[in-house]
Amino acid sequence: MRKQMKKALVYLDEDLPSSMALRYAAAHTGQLGMALQVIHVVEPSPRGRDDSGRVNRSWEKKLLAEGSDEVSRLVKTENIAYVKAGEPKIVLGDKDTETLQELKGGSFALYFEGFMNGTNNTGFLDFLDAKRFQEMSCPLLIVKNLVSHENLLLLVDDEVDAEMVVSELNRLYGGLKNTLNLTVLYYRYMNAKELTFLERKEAGHQLDIVDEQLDRLGWSDPEWMCMQGQPDKAAEYMRGYGLVVTVFPAGRNRRAELLACLTNPVLLVRK
Repeated sequence: MRKQMKKALVYLDEDLPSSMALRYAAAHTGQLGMALQVIHVVEPSPRGRDDSGRVNRSWEKKLLAEGSDEVSRLVKTENIAYVKAGEPKIVLGDKDTETLQELKGGSFALYFEGFMNGTNNTGFLDFLDAKRFQEMSCPLLIVKNLVSHENLLLLVDDEVDAEMVVSELNRLYGGLKNTLNLTVLYYRYMNAKELTFLERKEAGHQLDIVDEQLDRLGWSDPEWMCMQGQPDKAAEYMRGYGLVVTVFPAGRNRRAELLACLTNPVLLVRK
């Protein structure tokens, strides 16, 4: 029996974050051997509702047609080749609810969504609080920038389940491990003006666990780095390292603040 191709889901609006997400997702899924499904949710305004709050049928068709046109324009403008899992899905309703329903029903291995950094970290932290992210089970790849995904940076700290994150890294990228450049970075918060670089032994047992798991799974000779400092300083240093892989932060902790400062794309996995 032919093995079924894995699928990824990408959310699109007609805007710049979605443009970046589509470009990145197309290239990424091509390397990972996945088919890509597009989804767009149209959130109805009060104008098309009747007294009971339901959307009338003709207004619903109009909204769905407009949503389909938005996605078609974006996909046509980008003119990117990728393996399609099906025609774009245009649905009416709440973005969190409809996206979660698609993720739970579609057996997706990865979900992409674009995000543009603002003038402060609050916007990203609010973005991460969305219900669709809090309740999804597959990894989330937030596309903040179009940089090489051949360079992976595995971000760990004392709160990360090191064994689990390496397992998820290998599940997605194990087939490409001989073509990727992997850096393992241990981060510790410190209220200081400048970053301080530590000896590997100062990171404690976390990097030993990562090393043992990577070796067992056949990942050879990663680069090792340990640093402490403020999130914005660490993020500035990490800018050239490509895709950052880590565990979904538990609330607005120091790692969440670091992720908010990053301009790199970020892959978040769950326990």
